[in-house]
Amino acid sequence: MKTTAKAYKIKLGIFVSLGIAILFLIIFFIGSNQNLFSSKFKIYSNFRNVSGLQVGAQVRFSGISVGTVENIAIVNDSTVNVEAVMDQNVKKFIKKDSQASITSEGVIGNKILTISQGSTNSPEIRDRATVQSFEPLEFDAILTSVKVTTENAEIITNEL
Repeated sequence: MKTTAKAYKIKLGIFVSLGIAILFLIIFFIGSNQNLFSSKFKIYSNFRNVSGLQVGAQVRFSGISVGTVENIAIVNDSTVNVEAVMDQNVKKFIKKDSQASITSEGVIGNKILTISQGSTNSPEIRDRATVQSFEPLEFDAILTSVKVTTENAEIITNEL
């Protein structure tokens, strides 16, 4: 009777230890994905329209994911402030004259914040600095333009 109780306690101890180890691994992988365990710096950028950009979206520099969007706040009726957190080791490549823009991951993908390289002779950006923004093209505006163009082409072909 004592051997089965002892074996049960050993199995239970192993099961609990494995559960805790798996929990720590999950926390580590989620934390490394969200940049929780690396040194970071923040930048800000102001836009008139964030075009569906969401908190937690990727920040890319030269096509490489270097951070995440941490906060999006409405400043006034025509300005939206985007706060991004990025890896400290990328800071030396981002210059004062770099520009931030909102783009899509694919044709109809999630919105991401893209930071341009800037000029080589410009100084490195400081922590908590504001990066100049480049307003994104709206897909709806492009469709409206195409619609007007096709209507004009239809009128011209009917007159021929």
